[in-house]
Amino acid sequence: MTVYKATRGDKKKLFNLPAGTPLFVIHEHTPYTDSRHPGISAGATRSYSEWIVTTKKMPFTRHPVVQSPTTGGEMSLETLLCQEREIHTSRPGLPLRGAPYRQDDYSDDRRSAERLVADLHDQQMKSSAMSRRWATARR
Repeated sequence: MTVYKATRGDKKKLFNLPAGTPLFVIHEHTPYTDSRHPGISAGATRSYSEWIVTTKKMPFTRHPVVQSPTTGGEMSLETLLCQEREIHTSRPGLPLRGAPYRQDDYSDDRRSAERLVADLHDQQMKSSAMSRRWATARR
C-alpha cells in the first residue's frame, strides 16, 4: 500500500501513475449532535471515496484528470491532492462514501448482508471496468 502525501516528491510520483490506476481518499466525518433531539447523535466516522486516473490532461498544466466511478465527476489530480492532502493506492476496509443507501436494506439482517455484498460487488465491478477502460485508452 502506497500513500501519497502533498509533498513535491510525492506529487511527481503521483502524476506519473498510469491511466486506469484506482486511487482512494479517506474522509473523516465530525461527530453530529442535535440540541433539539438529545437522543440523536453520531460519533466521528470514516469513509472513503474512489478515483480512477484517466488519460485526459488538464489544458494548461497537463496534469492528469481523475474520475469518480461513484458519481462520474472529474477533477484534476493536483486538485484532489490539494484538497485531501493524502491519497492511498489500496482499498481501505471502510464504507464507500456516496454509495446508495436504502433504509429497507437494514430491516432484515440476512437480506441486508446479501444486498450489501451485491452492492459492493457491483461497485467494484464498475471501478475495475473504469480502470480497464482508461488503461486500454492509454495504449
